[in-house]
Amino acid sequence: MVIRVDQGKGRKDRYVMLSTRLLEVLRDYWKLVRPRGWLFPGRPSNKPIDRATVNRMLHKVQKVAGITGRVYPHLLRHSFATHLMEHGTNLPVIQRLLGQASLKNWVVYSKPPVAGADQVIDYLARYTHRIALSNDRLVALKDGQVTLRWKDRANGNQKKLMTLDAVEFLKRFLLHILPRGLVRIRHYGFLANAVRRREIRRCRDLLGLPIPATSKEPERLETWQETLLRFTGRDVTRCPQCKKGTMTDTGELRPAVPLWRMPGSGVAS
Repeated sequence: MVIRVDQGKGRKDRYVMLSTRLLEVLRDYWKLVRPRGWLFPGRPSNKPIDRATVNRMLHKVQKVAGITGRVYPHLLRHSFATHLMEHGTNLPVIQRLLGQASLKNWVVYSKPPVAGADQVIDYLARYTHRIALSNDRLVALKDGQVTLRWKDRANGNQKKLMTLDAVEFLKRFLLHILPRGLVRIRHYGFLANAVRRREIRRCRDLLGLPIPATSKEPERLETWQETLLRFTGRDVTRCPQCKKGTMTDTGELRPAVPLWRMPGSGVAS
C-alpha cells in the first residue's frame, strides 16, 4: 500500500509506503470523523491542518510517550530514513521515498559500494593499516636522488618511474605521518577512548561474560631497533667494524660551543 504526496519536499510529487498498521488507524479515524475534502481539515474546514497544530499534537504525544529532548516534525522524516537504513534499504531507494533531490545534505560523500562491504573495508585499509610507501616501490638511491615506482591512474594505471631529490622525497613522505594527538581510526559509542573501559565492562555484565584474566606484568614494547631488525634483517646495534660486538648508548657528546655561536650558523652572537 502506498500513499501519494503532492508537492512535497522540493515541490515534487512522490509515492510513499503506507504500513498496514497506519492504514488501519486511518480507516478507523475516517469512519469516526467522516472528514470531507481534507483528511485532516483545519480551521476553517476547507483548508488543511496548519503547522502549529501539528507541532502541538506532536508535543502532546511526546509527553505521553515519555520522550525527552527536542522533537519536531522534520525529525520524524530522519527517523523514517534511519529505520529504513537499519533494515538494509539502499540509499537511492530512501532518496526516492523521501523526495530528496541530493544526498549532499546527509553526508559529505556517499554511494552504495559496487562490490559490497568487503570493497569498502579493503579501500579504507589502504589508508589505515599501510605506510605511505612500501619498500618494493623504492628502486634506487644515488647521488642524493630517490627513484621510485608510481601508478598513473589517469593513463590506465600505467606503472612509471619518478626521480626526486632526497629532501623533497622526505617532505612528501612525512606528509603521510599524522601529528601527535591525531589517529587514523576514531572509535565512537562504547568503543570511544573516554568510555571504552567502563562500557566494555558494562557490556560484559549485561551479557553475563566473565572478565578475562589480565597479566600482572605490563607488556614489553618493541624498540625501533628490534622492529627494524624484524622487518629488514638489519641489526643497527651490531658493530660495523668487527660485525660481532653490540653497541650500546653510554652517553651523549654535546658540542663545546653552542650551535648558534658557531661560525656560519647565520645567528648573531
